[in-house]
Formats: sequence, C-alpha cells, structure tokens
Amino acid sequence: MTHHVNDVPGLLAEPKVFYRKQWLGETGAYAWEWINAFGHMPADERKGLLLHGGTPAQLYLAKQQRLSRDVDLIGYEHARIERVLDGVAARYEGRLFRWEELPVEGADIDLQRFSAYFANSAGDAIPLRIEVTYLSVTLDTSPVRLEQSVVYKPLNSDDVVETLTPQAFIADKLPTLGFDTLGYRRVPDVLGHSEHIWKQLHDLSGLVGAVTDLARVPHLYEESIRARNAARGLAHPPDACLEDAWRVAMIALAAAVYPYHEDRPSDEHYVKDVEHVRSGSGRYQAHLMGAAMLLDDATRVALLARGLLAVRRREITVAELAATFAHSADLASAFAGSPTLRVALKARFDTASSPEGWDAPVSSRRLYRSRISAAITAWLAANVRSEVRHLGATGRFTFEPAG
Repeated sequence: MTHHVNDVPGLLAEPKVFYRKQWLGETGAYAWEWINAFGHMPADERKGLLLHGGTPAQLYLAKQQRLSRDVDLIGYEHARIERVLDGVAARYEGRLFRWEELPVEGADIDLQRFSAYFANSAGDAIPLRIEVTYLSVTLDTSPVRLEQSVVYKPLNSDDVVETLTPQAFIADKLPTLGFDTLGYRRVPDVLGHSEHIWKQLHDLSGLVGAVTDLARVPHLYEESIRARNAARGLAHPPDACLEDAWRVAMIALAAAVYPYHEDRPSDEHYVKDVEHVRSGSGRYQAHLMGAAMLLDDATRVALLARGLLAVRRREITVAELAATFAHSADLASAFAGSPTLRVALKARFDTASSPEGWDAPVSSRRLYRSRISAAITAWLAANVRSEVRHLGATGRFTFEPAG
C-alpha cells in the first residue's frame, strides 16, 4: 500500500487532506474518507448498517469538533460486514485500505471489531478501528452533508451520509455514561474508558446546544434503554439510568477541579471514580480542535439527565426543558454586558457557603469563579422543577433580577 495518495483511484477528497503529518489529524481524515466511501455504496450493499457514534456526531457540532480514530456502525442483525469492508477497499483498488478482524472477548453485547489499515504520510501502517454493534433498536436518521466536517472536505460538496439525527444521537449516547448500570462495565477496583467518558460528555453537551427541539429525545431514550436491556438480559429502568448519568456528570465535574472538590462519603466508588475520570482528561483533550470546556460539558449533561428525569416524572415538559437550556445560554451571553445581572449572580453563587439546594461536589463560589455558565447550569440541574416553574411564570430564573 502506497503512502502517496495522489494517484489512488476513487478518492473522494483532495489528497492534501491526508498529508497532515499529524497522527490524529491524518487518522481523522482517513476515517471520514472511509465513511464517505461507505455512504457512496448502494443501500443494498451496506447490509442495513447505519453510521453512529462520535465521528458522525461531529457533523452537528460546528467548531466544537474533535478528532476521532473510530468508525462505529450499528446493525439490527448480523450482516456480512466483511463484504462492506471489501467493497470500501475495492473502491481504491486495494491501495488505500486493508482490513482484518480483531478478537472480541468478554463483550456483553453482540459486536464485531475490525482494523482498516492505511499508510500515513510517513508510510506507517495506522489502524482505523471499525466497530459493528448488533442491536435491535430503531432510532431517527437523517442525511448530513460531509462538508460540515472541519477536518474533511469532499471533492463533491453534495456528498452526504445517513446517520442519526441530533436527538437520536443524544438518546444513543446518554446511556453509555452510566458506570454501574448500562454503560461501561466496572471491573474490580478499576473503571475503564475514562477518556471516552469525556468524549461522550463533550458530544452530548454540543448536541444539546445544536438543537432547539428535544421533543423526540424522551421516546428515543426509552427505545435505546430498552434495546440495551434486551441485549444484556437486564431490566434497568430509564429513571435509574438517568440518575446514573447525573452521577457521572458530577464525577466529571469533581475530576475537572480535582483536588478542589468535596467528598461524597455515601457514594462507595466516588473517590476512585473521580481519580480515574481525571486520568482520562489529558488524552481526551489531545483530540480536541479547540479549548476544552470541561465544566460546561459536565454541568450541561447533568441538566440534561435531571431534566429528562423530571420529564419522565411529569414534573416538567420537554419543551420547558428546552426553554431552560435556551434561557441559561442567553444569561451566559448577557453576563458581560449587564452589571445588574452580575450583581445578582454574585449574590447567589459567590458566597462563603453554597446556596441551599446546591447539589454539586464543587462549591458554588469555586464554580462561579471558574466558569459562570457552569455555576448557573449546575444550579438549574439540581433545581430544575422549581426553576422551570419560575421561568414559565415570570420569564426569568429565581436568581435573576426583575426587569
């Protein structure tokens, strides 16, 4: 396999995309080329497989994007994925990708894992991981233009891929956060995937900001939980999963300010989980194309989890949850230009003791002084029902000045 792609047939982007001389940048470009080639296959040759996961989710996230080394596919039943891999490789006459299947041990769901190797600008064989999960789940899909990727520009600006809608991505990603229920499996004394927890928080936070209509999310989330329960032979209720997602978001918030956080003695695994999640933040940030927003990501997902839980309990509506996200974003934007708002927020959060009802492992003062928007969101997550009611009645949150 040559590492000069100029003369490779079938290429769907300018060759310069692949000459980054940065390992992650090149891998990200090749991942998008593989996805584009998959999208160009006739539907019957794609064997019913659908793109999901973090890579296509970036198409909705504008400048918040991160690089990815993986391509994730989902299928309803076992398909001949090998024929798909052969079909992608054949597009380039075998000169861009070769592949091999990797063993999967101890998986509690039905999946296959492959490496599709390409040669980078230095001529090294780099594995692009391709994972196929077989899950009986129906989620909303939509075509998305590939030119929306920051790192990959196809020759044809009309190139699209069929993937999940932003609402379906939220429903697909939120269950993966739980440590002890439907997410990453805990092995004795160690949690895996600390880097991936940050990636999921990043994607979920960005996806919530990318949509104004969350109406389909509760139904799709239930469908996602149902499918994962069926695949594992479990019966975890959605409420428990949302509580677990809230916990993970709080663990991440504590990890982001470590060691300046408060212990939670009632949580058996809290200390080890905080230290472990903290250990993954550096690897995660190496994949980012901009500055990390750890505090915002953790608190926004906390509000999402607590908000959806309140929706399930009929305490608020999903439209009210969407309005809460929108109004909190407006407040963060208005802060610099409003002395009255600054005084009100300071009086509520920048105090020696956190306000009554504060439910985060970081003091309100420290969070306020670190990231004002995160302090607002953390408060809303803990008090979502009362704040939604006040917003509906007055057009503002309880801590906002009138007028």
